[in-house]
Amino acid sequence: MYGFVGSCPHLAMVNSSWTQSHIEKLWRIPHRTKRVHTLQLEAFSVALKKLDADLARPKLQFVGSCRNNSDEERLQNLKNKAIELKVDGDIKFYKNLMYRGLVRLLGGAVAGIHSMTDEHFGISVVEYMAAGAIPIAHNSAGPKMDIVLEEDGLQTGFLACSVEEYADAILK
Repeated sequence: MYGFVGSCPHLAMVNSSWTQSHIEKLWRIPHRTKRVHTLQLEAFSVALKKLDADLARPKLQFVGSCRNNSDEERLQNLKNKAIELKVDGDIKFYKNLMYRGLVRLLGGAVAGIHSMTDEHFGISVVEYMAAGAIPIAHNSAGPKMDIVLEEDGLQTGFLACSVEEYADAILK
């Protein structure tokens, strides 16, 4: 039933190669499945425009691996989008970072942005929290139901859906 219903959309958007492969296998619509992941850049751009001029400008750090030419092209597209949004001076891309480098970055992070819709497990969100960073996660599934919850009357992170909601959470 899931495969049949999933084969009906004109366009399916995913945010990772694993999800793309999974959806293409189940729904059998590879020509209508597109990977997108620019929400974080757009939200960061909006947040910077709203930031008081006398405050320090935050930095956005992207961490990921490039396994092949498609990944390299995707990384270049993200860099180009950062230039287009005029935030390239405030963003650093880390490609194929070793574990100790990832631990260092997470340990120094103030917040972590996770924009995957309907993330059932949310391990990245938990990793942000474990490192002491405030999670900004998509307002759906695991993060909404089980992870970014109030604890002892205190907010443990932010939930967002739109570019504006993510931008507001970044500013907070």
